[in-house]
Amino acid sequence: MNKLFETLLQACPVSGEPTRATMTVVLDGTPLGKTYSLQSDGTVKKEARVATSLGRAMTFDVPDAPALVRLLEIVGRNQKAALINSSFVGMPSGVEFYIGSEPFILRTYGPNANPRIQYQYEGLTLIPRVKEMTLPSAWQLLDRDIDEYTPTQHQGDHESWLATCESLLPGLLATTRVVLPSASARVLLNGKPVGEGNGHVWVRITNADDAPRVSRAILARACALDIAWLKPKFSKKTGERLPGSGMWTTPIDHSAWGQARLVFDGCPSVRGEGLQILPPSATLIRGDKDTLDTSAAAIDTAEAWTRSSLRGMPVRISDKSAEIVMANLTPDTILELKDGTEVTVAQMKGRGKTRCQAPFRASSSMAAF
Repeated sequence: MNKLFETLLQACPVSGEPTRATMTVVLDGTPLGKTYSLQSDGTVKKEARVATSLGRAMTFDVPDAPALVRLLEIVGRNQKAALINSSFVGMPSGVEFYIGSEPFILRTYGPNANPRIQYQYEGLTLIPRVKEMTLPSAWQLLDRDIDEYTPTQHQGDHESWLATCESLLPGLLATTRVVLPSASARVLLNGKPVGEGNGHVWVRITNADDAPRVSRAILARACALDIAWLKPKFSKKTGERLPGSGMWTTPIDHSAWGQARLVFDGCPSVRGEGLQILPPSATLIRGDKDTLDTSAAAIDTAEAWTRSSLRGMPVRISDKSAEIVMANLTPDTILELKDGTEVTVAQMKGRGKTRCQAPFRASSSMAAF
């Protein structure tokens, strides 16, 4: 067994009882997460490796916030580790297995392989890292990411951001939570943090199965309250903004509540003289209650549609999905295909159903057709 997994089992022993308060730790052969490199002009460049095709994994029982602090601080010292806040169907806690991407499954077992079943690989169970093979954890993530498109009113300190989050997730401020600084705050250049402000806040929700709905609720409530903003998409070829494009962005990254997502809370990497990494430091904030009842985050589909429509990019929320409705897809709209080529809608005529990047937002998931 890998030494990291042995250490984590000591910190988070298997309870022996069925639980949804779990966390899956993934180990890759190369560093995961962000790399910070010192440039010739003295600036620091940040790059992220955001996927792994095959990794060793183990799910751990995390019964309370102190146990989560222990797990985060252990994982935070390992450059090759990442988290998935889901358990995998058929895999108990404390058992080592492999997770593989859908392309890896198809390369290894043939183009007709089923990426929705278990396989055997090098003596261990191999499970595809797809939503259908996972169960959401009771531990869910509030991911804050400030960039050049974040409105000024949403660039405030941590406490003002939490107050905004309370409007999206009522009851949050009264709930016990674990706060983890961003990787940029852990990286120092000549003793000063490269960046601050971003970070992760973990909370335990009362009903783990409500997590997919909450992902839609965060988007719907942010649109209805006019606290969402549009992030533009740019052509990779010309660098120009694509007309009519935009992705609704919220104070909490609602996509982080999706299943099977990698969360990069491992140790960052640095390259260059003067760069150093602080040890991980997770802070436990005690609340009046240990779990967040997310049923209070109700969805008003009509208000979300009305408010988002007024800003030119309507959002349609259903029981199973959240869709951004575009009325301006034209024959000249540029589509990015799986092999990286760009074609227009007109050039797609006759090709049938083809996977592409979402044409209206910055994306790397190839989740559109």
